[in-house]
Amino acid sequence: MRFFSLCLAVVVLAAGVACTRQGATGVSVDSNFKPFLPSAVLGLAQVDLQALKKTQFYERHQTALQAQGFDAMAERVGIDARRDVAKVLLVWDGKKPLALAAGQFQAETVDAKLANLGAQRSSYRNYTLLGNPEDAGREAVAFISDHLAVAGPVSAVHQALDDRANGSGAIPDALRNQLSKLHKEDQIWAVSSGPLLANVPLRSDVESALSNISNFIMQARAGLAVDSGIRLDAEITCISNEGAQRVRDALRGGIGLARLATNNNNFDMLRLWDAFKVSQNGAVVDIMADISPALADKLVANAPQIRERAREELRQR
Repeated sequence: MRFFSLCLAVVVLAAGVACTRQGATGVSVDSNFKPFLPSAVLGLAQVDLQALKKTQFYERHQTALQAQGFDAMAERVGIDARRDVAKVLLVWDGKKPLALAAGQFQAETVDAKLANLGAQRSSYRNYTLLGNPEDAGREAVAFISDHLAVAGPVSAVHQALDDRANGSGAIPDALRNQLSKLHKEDQIWAVSSGPLLANVPLRSDVESALSNISNFIMQARAGLAVDSGIRLDAEITCISNEGAQRVRDALRGGIGLARLATNNNNFDMLRLWDAFKVSQNGAVVDIMADISPALADKLVANAPQIRERAREELRQR
């Protein structure tokens, strides 16, 4: 479904956009999203696009971000992620993904455009769903209002609407604990409990590359703070010290391979890879990166080459 893809695109865009942090810790899920959360949620990832738009980094790269294919998406679907979307939450319950988006949507316009693209209308709990009602595995979107949308597989959207109606939406204690450790300045964050990426549908090459470490991971959190530069702070808790060593070595190896694959004359990219620090403390692996404004600008300029190199590395594994 194009709306669900749009939500994913917002997350990818924001991660590409995403400063030293200080002070208080603890972030929260947007109150508009909480009623729709499944009781068995295992992973959450939120992007505060509205906050990102206020940063110096976004101001410097606003022109480049205009060329990310969002104009065509706005024309076809009726939603411009740069203008209409304020915040996105991605939810994973171990079986189905769900996307929740807050912003300013012209629901009737989007409804008409999606219908013209072949989406079928169905009704559930007095809401109109756009998708394929005959296949619960296909994606659909429901506009709760002009300010809130729910998207994902039809069965996941139905469950989200049920959870809201029944007042059963909640955040498990394990994830709440992870949220409390994130920095308040993080405009982009992700938390998980249970095996990382368990049952997440991935491309075979990506799944193969991650299979060497994913089973060692119990829970994880990561936060990106963006201002003039980018600050990454992530923590992975593993099932054992030995598992943490495997994860640490895999991460260091990936960074090392990326550095080796970089042209020796490309000093900016070499400095970028050197900015990532991976350490281990017992069963915990920490990943830190403090990227200066100048280096962050180079990261944006080299983003297409980095993505292609990552794909090539995965194909070779």
